[in-house]
Amino acid sequence: MTFDYTVKLTDVVMIVALVIGPIAAVQITEWLRRKEEIQKRQKHVFRTLMATRTTTLHFKHIEAMNLNFINNERSWIVGNCTAII
Repeated sequence: MTFDYTVKLTDVVMIVALVIGPIAAVQITEWLRRKEEIQKRQKHVFRTLMATRTTTLHFKHIEAMNLNFINNERSWIVGNCTAII
């Protein structure tokens, strides 16, 4: 009785899929979660600004303006840090 120990291309593809598949799934899920979180923050700031647009000195309006600045500043910092790397 002889056994065939040769590795076929389909075997290699199957092993790669088993290793890369779950990692890619987690990375895609995290990317979608971050994107959704950013959109949620932007909607919150927009809705707050629109709700308080007539009273620009209202504390919620000022808070939303500061949040808008922080969100933009954070994306600028992250963009510059990735450009440096």
